[in-house]
Order: sequence, then structure tokens, then C-alpha cells
Amino acid sequence: MFPQNPFIDGKSCAPREGRRLQLIDPANEEPFTEISAAGFCEVDHALAGAQRAFESGWRDLPPGKRAEILFAVAKKLREHAEEIAAIESRNIGKPITDARDEAALGARVFEYYAGAISTFFGDTIPVARGG
Repeated sequence: MFPQNPFIDGKSCAPREGRRLQLIDPANEEPFTEISAAGFCEVDHALAGAQRAFESGWRDLPPGKRAEILFAVAKKLREHAEEIAAIESRNIGKPITDARDEAALGARVFEYYAGAISTFFGDTIPVARGG
């Protein structure tokens, strides 16, 4: 149904500790899949990979290209929103309508920041109270 291992630095990788976790469907208390548990080693690897990605490309991309990438992520999220909602609903037992709202919110967040790229000119845009 979905990847079993963490996706780190551009590829799926099995954690060094090899620990597995069962995900339990709260509706029937039955396991529905098993995933790899990431540890400190994987967190360090993910952070190093993110830093490399930033330094080797993202920070030097023109704003328009960054916006294009973020809009593409939002589009993919929208294309798979129903699947994402079903997995989230099954994973934590929330109503499917709430899970659909959250899947749509994920796309809206990427769209917001993609659109904000063309509006930043040294000003801070207030996002939320206390934000």
C-alpha cells in the first residue's frame, strides 16, 4: 500500500537497527501493515541529505523554478488526496472527511508558499496570530 522504509537522501533505505513497527487500525485493533522504525542514525542521515540538497541546488534555484516545484508537489498531493486520506483515516481512526480536509490542507500549504515566492520583497507576511 505504501513504502515500508524511510525515504532519505533520495532513496528508500532500511534503518540500521532494523526495528519494525506494526500500524494498528484503531477501528478493529488489527495490524494493517508493518514499517521500519527510523532511529537517531537515520535522522542524522536525513539532516545531512537535506543540507546537501540545499547547498547543491535548492538555494541557487531561481524563484520561479522553486515556485514551479512547490506547485508540482501540491498537484501530486491533490492527485493522491483520496489515497492519502484513506491511509490517514485507517492509521489514526479519524473520520474520512477530516482526513480529506487534512490532505487538501497539505496541498494548500505548498500552494501558499509557492505563491509567496513571488511576493517576498523584504517584508514579512503575517501568517497567523503568534506565527
